[in-house]
Amino acid sequence: MSDLELFCSYCKTPLGGGAVCCPRCGAPAGPSSSPDFPYIVMPDPAPLPGSIYRPVSTAGFIGMTAVTLIPLINIVLLMIWACGGAKRVGVRNYARAMLVVILAVTIAAVVAAVLLYPTSLCRRLF
Repeated sequence: MSDLELFCSYCKTPLGGGAVCCPRCGAPAGPSSSPDFPYIVMPDPAPLPGSIYRPVSTAGFIGMTAVTLIPLINIVLLMIWACGGAKRVGVRNYARAMLVVILAVTIAAVVAAVLLYPTSLCRRLF
């Protein structure tokens, strides 16, 4: 073996002079076949204690859900939280999602009432 002989970057098998791929593992030969550095997957760092990206606790979600069960107060609080009154992004997103759900359910209820009971609604309105 000469000092200029190439080796596979994955299995370290000696490669022939004009080898296109490794005869043992099939890895492509050449300088592009070996990674320059090992890939390390790092977890996302935890948000800082005063950050707006801190997660909302389970008790926090239970409390928000309990408050949203109170009629009329829920709409007011959800509007405040959704429009920037919340200090955490999770609370703001929860409020926006709940407002969309309330709007969708209200529209579905009105459409269902009109389609299922058209004559009784017309008599009451006119």
